[in-house]
Amino acid sequence: ATLPGVGSTAVPVAVLSAKIFATMGNTVATADAATTAAAEPRGADGVCWKMTAIGDPSDKALLVEEARPWPAIGPTDVLVSVGAAALNPIDYKLMMGKIAVMTTPPFVGGFDFAGTVEAAGAESGFEKGQKVFGDVPNMKETSPYGGSLSTYMLVPSNKVALQPPDMTHAEASSLSLVGQTVLDCLAMAAPSAGARVLILGASGGVGTSAVQIMKAEGLFVIGVCSGKNAGLVADLGADRVVDYTAEDWSETLAGDDAKVDVVFDFAPSGAHSTESWEKATKVLSTGGKFITISGSSADGSVTVGSFLSGKISASWTNTFGNHKYYSVLKVSDALKLQRLAKLAAEGKLKPVVDTVYPWEDVHAAFAKLMSGRSVGKIVVSAKTP
Repeated sequence: ATLPGVGSTAVPVAVLSAKIFATMGNTVATADAATTAAAEPRGADGVCWKMTAIGDPSDKALLVEEARPWPAIGPTDVLVSVGAAALNPIDYKLMMGKIAVMTTPPFVGGFDFAGTVEAAGAESGFEKGQKVFGDVPNMKETSPYGGSLSTYMLVPSNKVALQPPDMTHAEASSLSLVGQTVLDCLAMAAPSAGARVLILGASGGVGTSAVQIMKAEGLFVIGVCSGKNAGLVADLGADRVVDYTAEDWSETLAGDDAKVDVVFDFAPSGAHSTESWEKATKVLSTGGKFITISGSSADGSVTVGSFLSGKISASWTNTFGNHKYYSVLKVSDALKLQRLAKLAAEGKLKPVVDTVYPWEDVHAAFAKLMSGRSVGKIVVSAKTP
């Protein structure tokens, strides 16, 4: 199948989808072991949690523990002994086949990691024993790269950074994907100093980081969450908190004299995202921006068709409407990780961790994540010897 390209050139859908999702910065190329082998001695094979087929990762018959071979280490590669892996909604969405244009099982689960450098290529800039963090997915089971639900994982050196000092692996693993997501959304929004911003899902994994990072940027932050988490969001620095269980945030804020400059949608994806956009138009200033990381499909799935349809619709809105609509796909890189580490070291960013599950309870960890009831991050600790 093809879609219209530039001029008379037709662009294959498969090629187009690959280009679209490569912008996430998470697709890492696998290399032939013979061409990447370095002078490092081979260590013992590790183990990993592999999603063997499309389905529910809380199902023990689908997410299984398997051996993972010690990889060949190229000159710019870093082999990390994983100390903790934080989970994200994209983990289970990929496992359930909802983002098939990116990848589908079988693959090793997990993006976010923190751990210790076990071995490093000569051109990587890292040394054995350093504590590091980042997020790199495993795109297919034959690739040695990525997949943080593993005792060891190979990562490109441009997608890893030194872990913030005085931070546990569980905390550091909770920084990367959500923190970089916030930074990319901020770059898209480009708010002026002191701008009023509204954060939907302020008590979630992305939201708790967003409140802190945006306060560090000097913005006036309004957080939307349930009443039971209002105290937490306020403690993180929100200037105002709205309890969505007690009042409709759009009606409440529409009555304010001052409008909102940017609405950040970090709440669960799906139909609620479309509803949030419609509500946001009531509170946004003229030219105000709505930034979302959610898909518009009711089940949270992303297809080439839905992605392109969303882009076309957003382009129309941004050209002719009073407000701007943007969907952001996170791009991972070491510079942003370093920025997050600096904020953490300065005391301006502290991960909020809901629960740390032991390695063997990974299925329960996914069940908790998919319940939508976690406050902050769900983390799985390393396998103990």
